Amino acid sequence: MKIINIIENNSINNQIKCEHGLSTYIEMGNQKVLFDVGQSDKFINNAKTLKIDLNEIDFVILSHGHYDHTGGIPAFIDINKKAKIILHPNGLRERFSRSSKMIKSNGIPWREEWKKFEDRILFIERSTELFPGFWIITDLNGQGSNQVLNDRLVYKKEDEYIPDPFEDEVVIVMQENNKTALLSGCAHNGIVPILKKTNLLLGIKRYNFIGGGLHLNGKSNNQVLNVIEELNDFNIDTWGLNHCTGQNAIELFEQYLPGKVKKFNGGDKILFNN
Repeated sequence: MKIINIIENNSINNQIKCEHGLSTYIEMGNQKVLFDVGQSDKFINNAKTLKIDLNEIDFVILSHGHYDHTGGIPAFIDINKKAKIILHPNGLRERFSRSSKMIKSNGIPWREEWKKFEDRILFIERSTELFPGFWIITDLNGQGSNQVLNDRLVYKKEDEYIPDPFEDEVVIVMQENNKTALLSGCAHNGIVPILKKTNLLLGIKRYNFIGGGLHLNGKSNNQVLNVIEELNDFNIDTWGLNHCTGQNAIELFEQYLPGKVKKFNGGDKILFNN
């Protein structure tokens, strides 16, 4: 199993471009997968630098319907003519971020044009084993925990803005040669409910690696520490944190989970030997 971070907010060197977004490459057996595609076409140049051939990608899985995880799709389908693009149908909702001063769109940039390439789209509403040992996990909300959600994020239904329950969010779980890894885009539903769901579905006893964003940026120390405390119920070897986790949250994870936390920047790689 090979996991390479193609792009995120930070990078390991100036040859790897950055943006507020996320795209991760997974190689497992003879299957090649992208988990998210960033917000633009920048991930394409990074893939070339990292010697990842995007023509060989078999599947693209979109973690949820926000621009910074989905915006690179039009550029990708111009390059790759075979990969299926997998997302939950609720990912096409009209989404926004609001504050006391403004409201701005933050959904899928190509949501009005998706039917132009609908033959490439595969909608998934239920947890699915895409190929042996590779799971797409859905229905992540409703597990209950002391998690930190963001009430600024909404979707539009008719003329009303409704707090986004992120019913479309998915994570991926990979199990190969007695190793288990989980990747999250943003964990909008909370990382603890997500882990409860994956454990309930797959009976996981130990995670060798959990990578991605945890959407704790801007949260108070107490809010982050409450999350860390709940994570004591799970057996996790290594965290690779990035994107929306937030620098303060990453530092608290490093402090309270010593030796188990690293930044997972653009260009970083995780390799599991057979």
